[in-house]
Amino acid sequence: VVRWVTMPLNARNVRNGVIINPLSWGEQLQTLLEKEHIEVGKLYCALSAVSVIREFKFPRLGGAKLVDLVDREARRMLSYSSETSMLRWKKLDSKGHSVRVLVMLAPRDPVMKLVEALGFAGLKPNYIELKPMAIIRAINADNAIVAHGELNSLELSIVISGEPKILRSLYLGDVLLSKEGATARLIDELARTLSFYNETYREE
Repeated sequence: VVRWVTMPLNARNVRNGVIINPLSWGEQLQTLLEKEHIEVGKLYCALSAVSVIREFKFPRLGGAKLVDLVDREARRMLSYSSETSMLRWKKLDSKGHSVRVLVMLAPRDPVMKLVEALGFAGLKPNYIELKPMAIIRAINADNAIVAHGELNSLELSIVISGEPKILRSLYLGDVLLSKEGATARLIDELARTLSFYNETYREE
């Protein structure tokens, strides 16, 4: 990290962690960049949003058929709708007659509002990823339990053999907690996450 700059957000521009006034938010960001003399090259964004991650096992199929199968199963098992969510998936491996696929859903509105707001600041993101994934990438560990806390949000992740098994983002409200309150909530949610992992992946 060469430089770190923070910006307090106008409460009228954000509600429940989601940008509700892209124009004003973008103008606020543009003012910050000009004030701090920051020139933006490549822009990578980490978005804190409630997401769903799930591993599926499918019969080994060709590319087009696998795309259709992932889409269908996401709709059936995860209530996926292209109108409200964004679907991304990655093939993990193929063994015998089956293939493992990692499927992730993120809410569409927060992503599109962020892109719109950045546009008003004269910016276009090169890459947007969920905050838990960005933290995992920064840590760069094959096996890790990650607990990241701020005064109004938490990110928790479990990575096994380089594969994310659990990703959680929690928005704690528009009012900032005390450090003690945020720490207590982080410890509580970490215990809950570990319990869920142990229950879900008993065989691993």
